[in-house]
Amino acid sequence: MIDDIQCMSVSAMDDVCGRGVLIGRPFGDLAIVVRNSLCISFQCLVKCDRVLAVKVGHIFICVCLPVFKNSPEYMNILSDIISIIKHIVIQNMHSHIVGDFKLEFLNGLT
Repeated sequence: MIDDIQCMSVSAMDDVCGRGVLIGRPFGDLAIVVRNSLCISFQCLVKCDRVLAVKVGHIFICVCLPVFKNSPEYMNILSDIISIIKHIVIQNMHSHIVGDFKLEFLNGLT
């Protein structure tokens, strides 16, 4: 354990593994780690399967986008993620926002 850090993490795998046998590779692990000396406060704004956002002076957003699939399910997940990000940005328009977006894009035919 390190006493000089604040950490927030989330994994989408908790929900997926609870549904049965995993098919495919693990996904959706996100974490934000900040040294205490760099932050006065550490506030969680959003913590869900694919989006993690904290306010530490600036707003930090981590996003794990799904692997591209030409399907309605993919579009629904992407739409949900974009809505969450839009809400964070609107609620924090006067803050600096830093993002880290993970995306594995396979060819558009998969």
